[in-house]
Amino acid sequence: EPLVDNSSSYPSISSSNFYPSLHPTSLSSGIIENDLNGLNDTVSGGCFSDWIELSNAIKDSNNESEGEIYYLCNDSLFDLELIPEEYVPIVIKTNGTTVQCGMDGSRDNHCIIFGGSSHFKIQGYLLHVRFAGLTMIGSNDVSVHAAADSYSVAILYDCELAGHNGRAALMLWHDNATTEVTFDDDLNDGVLRRMEDITSSADYPAAPLSGSSMKVHIEYSDFNDNIVTYGTVANFGGSVVIQSSKFMGNVASKGGVVMNMYNGDISTRDSCFIENQGLLPGSIYVDEDSVLSQNENNFVSGHDTGPYDSQCTGIMVQEKCKLFDDCVDLCYNFSSSISSCHLLISNTTDSGIILPSSSPSSVPSQKK
Repeated sequence: EPLVDNSSSYPSISSSNFYPSLHPTSLSSGIIENDLNGLNDTVSGGCFSDWIELSNAIKDSNNESEGEIYYLCNDSLFDLELIPEEYVPIVIKTNGTTVQCGMDGSRDNHCIIFGGSSHFKIQGYLLHVRFAGLTMIGSNDVSVHAAADSYSVAILYDCELAGHNGRAALMLWHDNATTEVTFDDDLNDGVLRRMEDITSSADYPAAPLSGSSMKVHIEYSDFNDNIVTYGTVANFGGSVVIQSSKFMGNVASKGGVVMNMYNGDISTRDSCFIENQGLLPGSIYVDEDSVLSQNENNFVSGHDTGPYDSQCTGIMVQEKCKLFDDCVDLCYNFSSSISSCHLLISNTTDSGIILPSSSPSSVPSQKK
């Protein structure tokens, strides 16, 4: 049977105690704690080791008013290369849906989702969705597409997204986006005009309606060795919070390692960015219409600035301007030392790095 292990090892649990205890400090951050009220207390029976059974169960729940908690069995491998296309990705439309690895939602339980075009898509309105302890590898489009409205929230907790080679590992872009993006040849209305020599408006999707994409909280998660087009995290008009997470060995050919466009919002703290490369400057790129809300205790090492040849390896915030030569962007450096990454990075040798001040510095725009 695809549904296995209906024993008491998978009891019904409430939203007050089903968060894993391996990172107890996160519960005091307020980020996850404030979202507990949006999750349902019911739990689906047993655990899943078969992707089609999981897909059908979640599809059935999309007709319900409240979702459930779906356990993936310990030491399970879901090879989506062998799965018919109609089951990929799993579309989540119900508030309160949680997909987690094992009873405690930990990566230590080894639940691996591999291959396919995409793994999960969140779609709808007023949703709270949570992924915990999942290892998602090797999609060729988008591993997790956060496509719900701006009142929806998704949480990625203790997850790993690695080896993806499509548009993004995680992409925030509201499905109902219909506004096309156009750029005046005489005015610099955004990053696409600013970097006309190396990219074009065709390189990015149409802008969502202003502020229409959803919110995603990323905690204690890893993004490793993704070679993507837009960004490891591509935020088009949504809100992203990154806490205690690691980005290592990622490449974004036409975007940024973490990119924020179209009225996006980004906050990051206690996170590490190691040996990444993006076309756009900075480990995190914030376009002129987007907002940097927090930059606290982050670390960067070995960032490849790419063809833009910017000296900014931290967070590049593009200043709004009309004429190209008048633009002076701001680079917010990362202030943390390598010691803060020891819990996130297992094999670190670059311990002698001296980092600059965390205050912003002016970075003149460059035109090839």
